[in-house]
Amino acid sequence: MEKANENSDLERKEEFLSYFYNSKVPLPEKWPGDSNIYLAPSPRAKGITYHLVPTESGASPHFPLDGTVVRFEGPTFEGKIISRVKHASLINRPFQKKEYKQDYFKGRSRMFQWVVQGKFKQRLRYDKVVTGQEFLRPFRNAPSAAIIRQGINILRSRLPEIFECDLFADKPRFEHPLICGCQSFRVDRSQMADPCTDDYIIGENETGGIVEDTTMLGGEVPCSSEQRRKFFSKLENLQNYYFEMEHLYTFEFYSNFFSPTKHRIELAPFFSFDLIPYFNGIP
Repeated sequence: MEKANENSDLERKEEFLSYFYNSKVPLPEKWPGDSNIYLAPSPRAKGITYHLVPTESGASPHFPLDGTVVRFEGPTFEGKIISRVKHASLINRPFQKKEYKQDYFKGRSRMFQWVVQGKFKQRLRYDKVVTGQEFLRPFRNAPSAAIIRQGINILRSRLPEIFECDLFADKPRFEHPLICGCQSFRVDRSQMADPCTDDYIIGENETGGIVEDTTMLGGEVPCSSEQRRKFFSKLENLQNYYFEMEHLYTFEFYSNFFSPTKHRIELAPFFSFDLIPYFNGIP
């Protein structure tokens, strides 16, 4: 009986670590310097090539977290991406960006920022392009449904109205249309920049944020971020617009609630919790 229990424990341990192994993230002792976070391409992002700087250890290359531009190409989109994470080790940079926006997090409650800029390779309707997260295994020790609902209700005013969420499935997921999920959005003429070669982001302000600009979409689309997301939360509006191949699109994402370096959701001073016990080996 003891032997059977030992085998069962080993199987559970291997199952627990399998997702981590499949992610190709190196062991923490091989991370650059004293970094407490390692951002690597997702194994689910098939067909996407990122132009990342190779690591000295030969491990899977990681994204710089200081706003340095990384070029990429995929089946439906090509362009560049930048990443910033609050409290990430400064050593987690393969090289120093000349115009590093040191003040991006100053005076803000933001925990991270991602910006994607580039061109679509095919014409796509707005409601057909979504963003979100899918986990390939269920969470462990998940809080009760009542607690989850309470957390979502606290966030409800800041979430898109079209928001699908199932955190108790075998493959938990949440998703919503990209256009009403990004905090900042802009459309420019593609002639302004070559998204595959330029090492800067069009529309970035002095602190690294993206300046909203929907002028090219016409007068019906609101010019403010909040009103634009509210406008595109309606399916009938989503279905009237397309991502055009001749335009340059910029999407900015950030969060005031999830801290990647602390692995915590911090909704308010009186309501926060650690995510590690629930992630079931998901890095």
